Amino acid sequence: MGEMLLNSMRGDIPLVIIRPSIIESSIKEPFPGWIQGSRMLDPLILSYGKGWLPGFLGDPKAVIDVVPLDMVVNASIAAIAKHGIAAKPELNVYHVGSSAVNPLLVHDLFKFSCNHFTCSPLMNSERTNIRINEMKFFNSMDNFASYISDEIAQRSGLMDTTITDSKLRGKLEIKRKKIVEHVVHLAKIYEPYMVDRGRFDNQNTQKLMEGMSLGEMRDFGFNVGSINWEDYILNVHIPGSPYLDRVLGILAFAFIVPLEYCPEKTI
Repeated sequence: MGEMLLNSMRGDIPLVIIRPSIIESSIKEPFPGWIQGSRMLDPLILSYGKGWLPGFLGDPKAVIDVVPLDMVVNASIAAIAKHGIAAKPELNVYHVGSSAVNPLLVHDLFKFSCNHFTCSPLMNSERTNIRINEMKFFNSMDNFASYISDEIAQRSGLMDTTITDSKLRGKLEIKRKKIVEHVVHLAKIYEPYMVDRGRFDNQNTQKLMEGMSLGEMRDFGFNVGSINWEDYILNVHIPGSPYLDRVLGILAFAFIVPLEYCPEKTI
């Protein structure tokens, strides 16, 4: 409705509409991994790294349309420059996303996150490394909720028959319920994204980029097709996001892990 209103009121003024997909941390400027605040992927990645998310509701072949924020900014600048100079009284719409030319699959997001936390694991309250396994995917909420409840019960120690202290068991049960509620809540929020195989056409954005000079593309590049998602998730987004450890109000450690030093883990 906002776009329709702008179009009806613009008169002879050129109008540019930028439609970005899921905006995540920068890939280059002002420095790799920068973003203000936490974004969509952070709660999932952190919960997975903490061992709270051994499984998730979704289609592993679904596409998460992600774009680094500096590419969105660069595309906006390029579009403004082009149509501001031409000054033609027309409407131009640009989709800035990756799903059509360089899709990031749900499976790959968790695979790359698993590789990162295998190299640089988070630590628990006892200062020991948290070990995580490959992500398991479920196609129904009932199956997922049942699995998570049982899995968290195992990890919390509730299944340990040697624990006879009723107060301790009570505390463990409270902790288990909170984690299960948190994870199920995440699944409900992210379900639409975790099953979507749709792609968003970005032909206008591609044409905009092709019309730029080499110098302009170097200084204001937004070629989403050039993104190496494995490198971006492992070495840019996770270690570059200082807000990951604040999403749930807990301590987390993340370090840059060059791919060549990361032990191979095939999922």
